[in-house]
Amino acid sequence: MLVVTALGPTGCSSEPEGCGFVGDEAGKMEVAYPFVLDPGDGVAKIIEAGAGNPVPLRQPVQGGFVIYTGLLLRNLDGCRVTMRAQLKDPATGNVISNLDQRQADLERAPSPHDDWWRPIDLDSLSTVPNIPACPDALGRGIAGQPAVLEITATDSKKRTATVAAEVLPVCPDNELKAACECSCGPNFMPGQCES
Repeated sequence: MLVVTALGPTGCSSEPEGCGFVGDEAGKMEVAYPFVLDPGDGVAKIIEAGAGNPVPLRQPVQGGFVIYTGLLLRNLDGCRVTMRAQLKDPATGNVISNLDQRQADLERAPSPHDDWWRPIDLDSLSTVPNIPACPDALGRGIAGQPAVLEITATDSKKRTATVAAEVLPVCPDNELKAACECSCGPNFMPGQCES
C-alpha cells in the first residue's frame, strides 16, 4: 500500500544545486519512495518501506526503540525541508506512536536514484525523523505487528507531500532483542522490562 498526496507549486526561484529548488519548478512535489534507515555499524543502510516489508526497530542513545525514516523527493526547495513521521494502525487509522519532526537540507541521492533528493548526512541519523515507537504506552504491541508508516515533507515554500506505506516493525537479532520484544510487545507496563 503506497498513498501519495501532494499540493502544487507556490512559485520558487532557482538557486544553486544542493540547496535551492531541485527538480521541475512547475511540477508537484514528488516522492520516489519512503525509506527506513538501519544504522548498522555506523553506516546508515537505506531500506525501501512499503508492501509490508520488515523495518528495524533500533535503540537510540536516549533509550527506547525508534524507527529512522525519510523520503526521496524532487520538485521542491531543497533548503530546510521538514519531515514529520508517525505510525498508524492499518485497521483503524489511529495513531500508535508519537510523532517526530526534523528539518534538514537535501542532497542528491546516489545512483540509481540521482534524480531524487534526500536529507543530508544520513549516517548521523539526526536529519531524519526518529519515530519513538517503544515503549508502547498503548499496550498494543509494535514489534511483529503491521503498521502504516506516514511521512509528510514540507519545504520552505509550503509545498508538501504525504506518503503512507504499510510496514512490519521488527526487533533486532542481537543482544537487544529481548529488551525490544519486552518494551515493544503487547501489554507493556512501565517497569516490566527492568532487570
